[in-house]
Amino acid sequence: MRKSLSFDYAFLGISTLPATTKARMVMDKYRALAGMAAGRGATASVGAAKMTVRSVTDMGTLQSCVTDFHDEVVATSLISPDPVIVDVGANIGQFCLAAKLFYPTATVYSFEPDPESYAQLVANTNRLDSVHTFNIGIGSTQGMLTFHQHSLSVMSSFTPKPGWHYDREVDLPLERLDDVLTGVDWIDLLKIDVEGFEYQVLAGAESVLQRTGAVIVEVRLDGQGNWSNLDVIELLHRVSPSSHLVMTGRVLTGANGGPMCFDVVVKLR
Repeated sequence: MRKSLSFDYAFLGISTLPATTKARMVMDKYRALAGMAAGRGATASVGAAKMTVRSVTDMGTLQSCVTDFHDEVVATSLISPDPVIVDVGANIGQFCLAAKLFYPTATVYSFEPDPESYAQLVANTNRLDSVHTFNIGIGSTQGMLTFHQHSLSVMSSFTPKPGWHYDREVDLPLERLDDVLTGVDWIDLLKIDVEGFEYQVLAGAESVLQRTGAVIVEVRLDGQGNWSNLDVIELLHRVSPSSHLVMTGRVLTGANGGPMCFDVVVKLR
C-alpha cells in the first residue's frame, strides 16, 4: 500500500497532464483494485485508452510505467513532440499506453512474443491511432526459440532465470529488428525490457541503432542472462561513439526484497 500511495503522489505531481486526467486515472485505479478484490474484471483509463486489468501486478506495472516514462522521457526532453517509438517487450501495452498518454501523436511499434499477452496488448491499444503491434520475439537471429511463460507475464522470458518456476515452455518465432524495421527511417526512442534478453535484442539491431536517437534498456542486477551490463554499454558506444548516459531509473526489487533491475537511459545522437 505504501508503494501504491507513493506512485499516486508522484503521478498527481506530474504538471504536464491535465488535473482531470490524473484524477480519473487514480479513481479508476482504486475502482479496479476493488473490482479485482471482489473477483470481478476491471478496466483502467489511460488518457484516451482503456486497459483491461487482470491482476494487481497489471495495475502496478501500468502506474510505474506512466511515472517512469514521465521521469525518464518527458522530464528529460529526450524525444521530439511527434516521436516514433519502438517498444520491445510490450507485454500487455503498459509502456505503449504511457507513451501515448504523454505524446498522443506518437507512432508506436510494439513487439510481444507471448500470444496471451499479445492478445491483451491488441485489446488495450485498439482505440489508439498509429500503434502497430507484432506477435514476435526480437533477438540477434531469426528462427524459433523456447519462451518460458511465468505466472506473472511481465517475468516471462526467452532467458529463464535459474531457480525460478515457469508455468510452461513454448517455441515462438524470433526476428531481428534490423529485418522488421527496414521501412522506418528514424526512431526517436527504442525501449527494451525483455527480462534478460536485452543484449540479444541490441545485437540484432545495429542497423536500427544507427537511425535511433535514444535507448531505454533494462539492465539486470540478479545475474539473469549470459551477458554483462558492460556488454550492453560497449555495444551502444560502438554503434554511437558520442552516446552518453542521460540517467538511470529507480531500482526494482524482487520477491526476496533484493535489487533486481533498473532502466538505463542513453542518448545516442
